[in-house]
Amino acid sequence: MSKGTEDHLKQAHSGSHKLKWLAGAVAVIGMAGLAACGGTTQDAGTQPVQSSSATTGVDPKQSPVELVDYPSSSTWGKLPSLDRRILLQVADIHRVFSRPGGAAGIWDEGFRPDRTPMVLGPRQGTETPSYAYVIGHPDPGKLGDATRVDLPAELGLPDVYRITKGSGLGAFVSQPFWSTELGGVKTWVMAYGKGEYEDLTAAAKRSYATAEYWVTASIMVHELFHYYQAKFRFQGPQIPAASQFPADRPAWSAMALLEHQVLRQGATTAEQARQILRTFLAVRRARDAMATPDVRANEQHQLLLEGTARYVEVLYVRAAGRTPPGDRIQLDTPLDLYREVAPPMPGRAYPDGKRLSELLDLLHSGHSWRAKLYTDDVGLEKLVREKVTPPAPAEGDRLISRAKQDHDYESLLRLVREADLPERKRETMEALKSMNLKIGA
Repeated sequence: MSKGTEDHLKQAHSGSHKLKWLAGAVAVIGMAGLAACGGTTQDAGTQPVQSSSATTGVDPKQSPVELVDYPSSSTWGKLPSLDRRILLQVADIHRVFSRPGGAAGIWDEGFRPDRTPMVLGPRQGTETPSYAYVIGHPDPGKLGDATRVDLPAELGLPDVYRITKGSGLGAFVSQPFWSTELGGVKTWVMAYGKGEYEDLTAAAKRSYATAEYWVTASIMVHELFHYYQAKFRFQGPQIPAASQFPADRPAWSAMALLEHQVLRQGATTAEQARQILRTFLAVRRARDAMATPDVRANEQHQLLLEGTARYVEVLYVRAAGRTPPGDRIQLDTPLDLYREVAPPMPGRAYPDGKRLSELLDLLHSGHSWRAKLYTDDVGLEKLVREKVTPPAPAEGDRLISRAKQDHDYESLLRLVREADLPERKRETMEALKSMNLKIGA
């Protein structure tokens, strides 16, 4: 059994009979927001494909944004501390993406958060902010009573305006992240707030991002990448109905966890990446044989949508000189397990899609694969198949057998069977309803 699998199973079995309903219910929320984008835990056993000598070891999830004094600005110190923290994080994003080679090193010159019009406002719960900051919009006067804010030149931000009324404030919705047309320009809207990251209630997680910690900057980059993806207008597949899932759902889910364990293995060379991906393709073929086309298409779409956004988020964090959290998925309770493997948006799509992106970097000796990912309407798995020949059935069976031994597949299968995932879904939905949250279909 691998060390990573052993750690997973120890935690899962110790927690499987003491359900933390509130925390578990939060984990199931299918929002591409705070819980989904910043909620991974550190995992010392995961070896990153890329590293940066400039990385400081600062985990953005745990590290608060320290306030900086700028005597050059008479108004900076008068701004609320939370506002200064969010502006410092926006300034960091601008710094990383605007420097020579910065955007190209993270994705390409088409993805420029530093050139994206934004409206950012503080709020509690789901209420409309009483004011907001407009950044990078060509005509802020069309968004409200725009007053220029005297910010320190050292931040390197374009002109920032404060509004207290107008369409800019009216654009805020219950979600923390949103994009809409404002003043004739597609604009990204974000609500931020205050709270301990791990201790936010479910309602708060849906309503705002915690601007006190550097994790918010990485979440912003992740969500801004979704803003970038939207311009390609690729269509998501039909959300599969329950009847389309395999009759042996536990085996299919356990194989998904096995697939995750295979991808987590360390690699620093193209050959190591190729061997990992051959096993991945063998496991994926076996899983695909159990499911309908809609189920397969949905999973591939989530790997593309969320996995590449997580990949970009992690590259930004490294480029900024911080250390990304690890990618160990949560198996502490049956509800955690449900969130990681249950469609339509399995939590493991984030780390697994990111890992596929990192392995593609090794196979292509860089980022050349990214140019065709959206423009040619292909998914991560198709790009992998272009560089790695899938094993023949007999060899694939051998690779699966070896992976099952290495990662203790029988324990994974037992874990999934004991979790009773369909029943957990019903209990989870009831838990969320009791918290008066709006739940999707």
